Parts: sequence; C-alpha cells; structure tokens
Amino acid sequence: MHFAEPSPSRAFYRMKETLNGLSEKMASERGFRVDLGIYLKIRKALDIRSPEELKAVLLDYAACPKVRKAIESIEAMYKGRLRKTGDPEMSHFLQVAVFSAATGGSRDEIVLALLHDAIEDMKDGSGLKFAYFEGRKRRELGTAEEAMAYVRTEYGDWVADRLEIMTRKKELGQTYEDYLELVVQDGTTDKLKKIDKICNLWDMDRIINIEEKRRMVPRTLQKTWSQVLVAKEDWIYEVLQYAWQEVVDWAMMQEELTAPRTPALESAISKGLSKPQGLASPRLDAPASHQSKHTHGEATASRPLAEGPAS
Repeated sequence: MHFAEPSPSRAFYRMKETLNGLSEKMASERGFRVDLGIYLKIRKALDIRSPEELKAVLLDYAACPKVRKAIESIEAMYKGRLRKTGDPEMSHFLQVAVFSAATGGSRDEIVLALLHDAIEDMKDGSGLKFAYFEGRKRRELGTAEEAMAYVRTEYGDWVADRLEIMTRKKELGQTYEDYLELVVQDGTTDKLKKIDKICNLWDMDRIINIEEKRRMVPRTLQKTWSQVLVAKEDWIYEVLQYAWQEVVDWAMMQEELTAPRTPALESAISKGLSKPQGLASPRLDAPASHQSKHTHGEATASRPLAEGPAS
C-alpha cells in the first residue's frame, strides 16, 4: 500500500481559499497580510525533486558568487548520496535554500540554508568530507573543525556563528532539547529549522520502506510540533505555520498512519495539541501565542553572534 499523492488541483484551490482568508484575518487583527504569491513559490518548491531544477530556481533569487560557491560545495560533498526517499541528498539542501530565498532570506541566510547540515553530517561516521573548489581544483577538509574554520574565513562570522548553532554537538553530550534551546533563540536559525522540518515531513511519502515511514513520521511530528514551532509575530511565521499545517493534514490522511493509529502517532498528536512551553497550536484558526519560553542561556556557548546579514 502506498501513500496517496496530494491532488495538485484540490490542494491549490484549498490552499488559495484558506490563505486568502488567513491574509484578511491577519490584516484586520495584526495589521499585515500573508503574501499568497510567496507561499505559492514555496509550495511549488516542495514538489521539485531535481537538483538541477532547484538550483535554477535558487539562482533566479540569488545568483551571487557566495551562493554559487556554497552550491558547489554541496554538490561536491553529496554527489551520489541518496536520501531514504531515493532522491539525491543535495536536493534537500537546495529545497531548504529555495524556501529561505522565497521568504526574503538574505544571501548569507541562503548560504546558511545550503550548508545547514554539512558540518554535522561530517561527524556521523560515514566518512563525509567538506569539499570546495579553488579554480577547478577540488579541495577536501576532513574534520569538522577545519570545515568550520573554512566557512568562517570564506563566508564570514554571521554565517559561521549560526552554522555553529545549527550543528548539534553530540560528542559533547548536547541533547536534542539543549540543541533546540539554542536554535530557537536566533531568528534565522529558528526559521531555517522550521523550514528543514517542513521539508523533511513533506518528503515522508517518498520513503520506500513502509516500516521506515511508520517510524519516521510520528517522530518528526513529535519533535517539530512540541519543540520547534515557536510562535513568531511576523508574516514569515504565519506562512511557515500554514505550510506545516498542510503537511500535517496530509500525513494524518495516509492509511499507513491512520489504520491503525500507532501509539507513537497518538503521542505525537497529543503532545502537539497540548502546546507545551507556550508553543503555537498547529492549527491556524487557533490564536497563536507569541511568548516563547526559550529565553534563557546565551545565543552561543563560545561567542556572541555576529550581527547584520548581508542583503
């Protein structure tokens, strides 16, 4: 049995109606509108699987040298590697970067989106090395420390500081909860983590192994609903929240998850709906809380964050 593909036509009209209603509601209650055009660009990007297509879309937004250089690194590092969906692994990084660009991300934010997992993946035991080019000559860096130093030199402190935050330090005993405490304190890393999780869940229907689907979807729902989606009083949050709700609705309709509803999924649902730590409800028609409890601790353990991303 396969997961049902969402109907593009039905999804489009339902999305347009809901988002237009949301935009009017936001305009009357909070004084700003959700840009439907921006959301449609995001939604389209979620369905593109080809790295070449995603790269073309991304370069339409930001064809600057630093973005091209980051793309080259990701292409070189992840060439031949596949996700559990069977798609090229680099498609995910390009997808997150397109999502970032479509929601107004700066060139530095787009670079960060492209590199968001690169350092952490070097530490997973797979032997992955950070790659970059000097002219036409490929260079490789074998350690996370060397790679981070390169990123700081090549892309600057703003990118490097936030990449440090987005790189979980399991070797130092950093738990996932402690990791997220740091991630949600910075607006950019918080936004990119939301985008990362939305893209991951959207891809769940393409995981080939059924047992892997049963294991991964509830876990992703639980982690994201209960810990990542912190309410933000801006239009980007509302767009991300709508995209998240759409993928949650899709996941809940899949027969593989609803018949039977597994204890893991029931737990994920109950934790998400209980809004722990003052987090937002996954439903857009519920009032959003704009008070994050993630306020303690320093932005980064080693140094203050560099300010002011490049436009």
